[in-house]
Amino acid sequence: MAENEKKLISTKSRLVEFNEQIKLSLNNGIKFTETLDILMNTQDKVELIDAAMSLMGYQLDTSYLTFPQKYSAADYCLLFFNRLMDLHDNETAILHFSEPRKALVHEIPGINAVDSFSFKIDDSDGAYYVAQESGASLFYLNLRKRMIRINSSAITNVLIVSYLEKLDAKAIKHLEMMLIDFATYLKEDYGFSVDLNLLDSGNPARYELAEDMLKRDVIDELFVLASENELMVEAGANNSAVLKLANSEITIYDQKQMGENDNEKWVIAVMDTTQEISWFDILLNEPFIRNWYLNNISELSIKSDPLIFK
Repeated sequence: MAENEKKLISTKSRLVEFNEQIKLSLNNGIKFTETLDILMNTQDKVELIDAAMSLMGYQLDTSYLTFPQKYSAADYCLLFFNRLMDLHDNETAILHFSEPRKALVHEIPGINAVDSFSFKIDDSDGAYYVAQESGASLFYLNLRKRMIRINSSAITNVLIVSYLEKLDAKAIKHLEMMLIDFATYLKEDYGFSVDLNLLDSGNPARYELAEDMLKRDVIDELFVLASENELMVEAGANNSAVLKLANSEITIYDQKQMGENDNEKWVIAVMDTTQEISWFDILLNEPFIRNWYLNNISELSIKSDPLIFK
């Protein structure tokens, strides 16, 4: 075969390969747009989560075709959040494109004057829901592992310590209910494992303290503060402390002494007849308990999932 003929065949092969790769890249882009259409428009909840997971791991760019402008995995996760809420006729948060960040963010009426929210992707298919002003992660979400975990430390620092100085308690309650609703939809629609932590209002809601031991001085301080507010902390069974409020009852006790655990482990339990009051609600609405908790946060901090929040 002549040299020129060999070169012609080689060049043609390259062109054919190039053409095929362009076709594959374009088809990959078309498949992406079809999946994004599903995420934005479907009324089917299974299609919704499948589309979100697909887009979060989608490789849109190829070596033959790149898209200079595109959304991120965090954006698709936030879009899933919004769409799921929409399917339940719950329009608490407004999805907004932030020009400075070049990303989607959540703006929540009553909160948007001081903060906005977005997702931050981790290395294991999960995402943290982050308050932009502080960078604190309010919860962890993993669509593939079907789990959501509330971060008690961030919820306390952001919603109680920071927001309550600047915002009306009703606006903060509005955000709390959005988080609870989202977690509830995930559990009901997809069977997610849900840990609401200090937002849990189910009876009896028990909140494990991060520290195993609790100094008696901390409980004694609550006795004094309650008395100053014309309330009484009663000594309950097995060295527990019981505080009765207007619509709820708080019990602080060691699970070992109650026979619930082989090791010393202190918990705060909240009971109410409507199952609508959580420890977070107590902190939000009872100033003297909030001050007591925050002043002794190193002793009283509620434990979060240690595998997620370290």
